[in-house]
Amino acid sequence: MKKAKLTLALVAGLVGTIGLSSCNEVTYNEGVVLTYVDASGNRQNYTAKELLGEYEKGSGAASTSFDKVYELLIRNYYNGTKKDELNSINKEANNQVNGLKNQADENANSNGTTYQEEFEKILSSNGVDTESELFSLKQYEIEKERFEADFYYNNLETMRDGSVLETATAAEEAIWGKNDEGYLLSKMPYHVRHILVKVSAANGALTQGKITESEAKNLATVIKLLAGEGASETNPRQTFGAIAATYSEDGSNKIYGDLKIMDKDTSFVNEFKLGVFAYDALYNKTTTEYRTANKDRLLPTDTENTVLVGGVETPVKDVFTDGEEDDDGNRTGIGQIPYGAAIALLDAAEETGSKLAYKVNDGNEVFYPRNVLFNKYFNKHNVCVITPRDVDYNLRDGSSGTVAGTEVHDEKYNGVPSATYAALPGFQRDTTGIVELHTGENVLTNSEGQIVLAVRAGSSGSYEGVHFIVVDRSALDLYGSKLEDGKALTEVTTTAKEASGVYTENRANLSDYYNTYDPSNAKYPSYAIPDGLEKLTTFVNRWKQQSTEWKSRANEVVSAIKGYNSNMSSYIFEKLVLGEYGDGAKITFKDENVQKLVESYVKEKRVKTASDSENSWEETWKTYAEYLIHQEEIRKGNGKGTGELISETCAIGYLTADAQNETGVWAKGGACYGK
Repeated sequence: MKKAKLTLALVAGLVGTIGLSSCNEVTYNEGVVLTYVDASGNRQNYTAKELLGEYEKGSGAASTSFDKVYELLIRNYYNGTKKDELNSINKEANNQVNGLKNQADENANSNGTTYQEEFEKILSSNGVDTESELFSLKQYEIEKERFEADFYYNNLETMRDGSVLETATAAEEAIWGKNDEGYLLSKMPYHVRHILVKVSAANGALTQGKITESEAKNLATVIKLLAGEGASETNPRQTFGAIAATYSEDGSNKIYGDLKIMDKDTSFVNEFKLGVFAYDALYNKTTTEYRTANKDRLLPTDTENTVLVGGVETPVKDVFTDGEEDDDGNRTGIGQIPYGAAIALLDAAEETGSKLAYKVNDGNEVFYPRNVLFNKYFNKHNVCVITPRDVDYNLRDGSSGTVAGTEVHDEKYNGVPSATYAALPGFQRDTTGIVELHTGENVLTNSEGQIVLAVRAGSSGSYEGVHFIVVDRSALDLYGSKLEDGKALTEVTTTAKEASGVYTENRANLSDYYNTYDPSNAKYPSYAIPDGLEKLTTFVNRWKQQSTEWKSRANEVVSAIKGYNSNMSSYIFEKLVLGEYGDGAKITFKDENVQKLVESYVKEKRVKTASDSENSWEETWKTYAEYLIHQEEIRKGNGKGTGELISETCAIGYLTADAQNETGVWAKGGACYGK
């Protein structure tokens, strides 16, 4: 009964919207507009007067026509079936009003004004004129909150997994518009963690950013810890979470770098969100049926949405498919950062030339070795992996400041193979089946076997820096992942869940990973162990093991599902009209013209919502593509080390006589001359 009445109140609001927008075209004659029969067979007729008669009247609780209809129906609901709840609602509303009156009294004392003046300000801020209207407003807000909470409580799981509806037929979609697919497929949620190392270099300084000594050391230290350099039996390798807790320079360090749910609508910077999507949908070579079927949901798909690449109109998606160009001129997709660049950065962090008799280039900071190395290897806004390779700075001759056989114009960006780095714990996982480099090398993984992504990102604020990212759960990973033979973290193609609902191992499917219960609830999923059952590891308890925090994590999932589709009521409405809601509830129109208007309105609204969302999605990818194209153009230089990106040669030779005497490459017009 509760569910059916809630459904009526939601969908009848749409009828009111149609009626209002078309009131000059349709005559209702004060007759029955629609009849609603609930799951228990109770019948209720709604007349035009009941639904639309309040439109011309003012209301302190609603400012739009839709809100007026919605308010009318919810108030009738609590004046009828739910009348027994009015006492508690009114008590709560009175408490809120009294609280605002006390606030007015306190404000008057603080501001040297009168109580009446301050209370009138509060009334005005709430859009009402009297205390009675204020009470009415608060009463309705509480009713609306309870009403919607009950509805979502009954429908959360089906909204998550595929909508509250059954799959619509082609004929139904032709009338009503595209069917809803549910939260998991519509929004493609990811669970990600990161370590943020802040840098003071400006976000737009793509080639000549400047970082501090401590920033350089932090950046290098995090990479070394992730790789497990120096780890031993007595000094175990640190986990990603432990490193995040110590080094991540944002609030996520308190929960091991956890950033909670990131989906297509999350307002993360493009480098972070789209970088993860590009990695998973384009550069991740894992092949499962679910991944193949759904990875394009993460990518730009409009081939007519193009950008200029070298003067050629190119589809936006191709910019990311091609990706970064390697030292041999091949398009390798994902970007690469040699591990040796971190070692070089740590070594160069303190060097400013302060010990020299003369300041190099008058002390121009962009020529400090740490800044040259940062800009060349780390100041990249395309998503990258870290490879077990060394860089020229580490191979230099300390006395001459040169690298044998290497000149300015043929320096490398991907580095050279290093057996020493390849032997580090962080490069022992077999990642060749996931990220395929033409060199056949593994890329850096954390101690849990997850590939570590790196990207320079920020928007001149608290998140300005280099982000190291791991994906705890991909939207494309239907059945979960596990370490195969202890060598590689791979996706599994079959579920570990039995028909009974109990799992055979601690590996949640995508739906249960985003379950809406906390582990103290009997409905929370479990997996079998020899002595009984254990609670499954999911988003809810993945990094928040304390029972006091489980509920807030579950509520984060609930909030994501509740807000994913602004047109949800239209899908419920469609099935009620068709009599396919599943519990016997049904709406019957008494006027065919009204029904057609409703159908037309719903379809138009769905089409517009989908179109607006798609256009915004394509434009976001285009903006990111244009940024990366610009980045590549100014990083290329002219092949002789005299472009905007300063040659590594300048870091290698910073302490040489040529640097002090302004000779060789440091002479006027040379690659390292910067006055």
